[in-house]
Amino acid sequence: MSRADKYSKQRIDRLKELCVKHPDYLMQDLAEEMGLDVSDVFIIIKSYDLPYNWKIAKHEEE
Repeated sequence: MSRADKYSKQRIDRLKELCVKHPDYLMQDLAEEMGLDVSDVFIIIKSYDLPYNWKIAKHEEE
């Protein structure tokens, strides 16, 4: 898959939709939903100023 496909308007719109509908998703969750690498999700969010909640989530270890 080329970078042009990864950054298509449809993918950007889909990622924006996920960010709005699921503000609690971690970047890993978004990457999994989109079928992209976490680094690509980060770049798209930053480049297109998508509404992602930038808080750092801490996972509790049992």
